[in-house]
Amino acid sequence: MNLFGFLNKELRFDRSWLHISINALLTGSLLAYIIVFLDPFDTHEYQASYRIVKLAGYALWIIFPILISHRLNLFFYKRSEKKWRIKDELISVVLTVLAILTCSYFYNMWIVNEVYSQHSISGFYRFSLYFGLPALSLIIPLFLFIRHSHIIPKVLHSLRSKNQYVELTGDLSSDRIKLNIHHFFYAKAQGNYVEIYYQEHNKQNKTLIRTTLSSIHDQIPNAVQVHRSFLINPEKVLRLEGNSRKRIVILKGVTNPIPVSHTYAENLTRIKEVS
Repeated sequence: MNLFGFLNKELRFDRSWLHISINALLTGSLLAYIIVFLDPFDTHEYQASYRIVKLAGYALWIIFPILISHRLNLFFYKRSEKKWRIKDELISVVLTVLAILTCSYFYNMWIVNEVYSQHSISGFYRFSLYFGLPALSLIIPLFLFIRHSHIIPKVLHSLRSKNQYVELTGDLSSDRIKLNIHHFFYAKAQGNYVEIYYQEHNKQNKTLIRTTLSSIHDQIPNAVQVHRSFLINPEKVLRLEGNSRKRIVILKGVTNPIPVSHTYAENLTRIKEVS
């Protein structure tokens, strides 16, 4: 794969404000812990009124830029026909890092050191080189790992699963459906909409939501994608049929077979383990 092809490779985009907020809070809290308790950059020599509060305040300039960045990411995600590529992610990371460094620099000058003048490009450069970038080299990779490994939605799903219910939401305020996760059969993408098939009153029901398949996947992390247009509940798998060229999945309580594409063939391992 050439560089152009690599940069245009699509990534799964998590639109959830809840997920990004928890991730930002965790990342900012980690930075605050490192600065206050591990004393990097000789912060133990810093003595001032409300020392701990001021040092912990650096976390805010991790959290706020990440949340603002997510708002901009959502805007461009929708403008690009709901596609998110590696190049988009790189641009987002660079701009977010610049925002964090800029905010942290002025916070360091105005709040921590109480210096209201003597700002300069060279001062910003030194702060970024010796303090900002070393700290961010630990924080940003952690943030990206949590974001793209989808740890948070999986944990939230695990907590919700104790009640056995999940609420699926779409782009419109009216797009809401609450269902028992064990009653979910499959989801099928239809243009800008997704059809949700589930069991209700001992029969199959269907609800149409304006959203993307990846968004539904984020909201039902235990679902398995077997095709560009299909997510299934692995608990409902009866059997797999076909060969390496053409496969289908038969689900309990579902008449129509679900196609399995070659792209998502690796997900079959998970289906086999569950079934």
